[in-house]
Amino acid sequence: MNKLNVEKNTAEVGMVCRDLTPVWLRLPGAIQISGIGRSRLYELIREQKIRSKVLKQRRDSQRGIRLISYDSLLEFINGAGE
Repeated sequence: MNKLNVEKNTAEVGMVCRDLTPVWLRLPGAIQISGIGRSRLYELIREQKIRSKVLKQRRDSQRGIRLISYDSLLEFINGAGE
């Protein structure tokens, strides 16, 4: 495969990826999409108004990657007045 074909295939894959809806968002992405601040997002997680998960390297680890459910975030935004 020559260089031109690799670039073309990469561009096609990139176009497909842009059309996909995420299932989980990292915190900066959730802030950007929703306009809700970091502290408020953590409040909503604590109040169980939006779903989230933490990915950890080990079970006893204190740190991890916080993921926020895209669907629950949209549900909260669309029904925020209720």
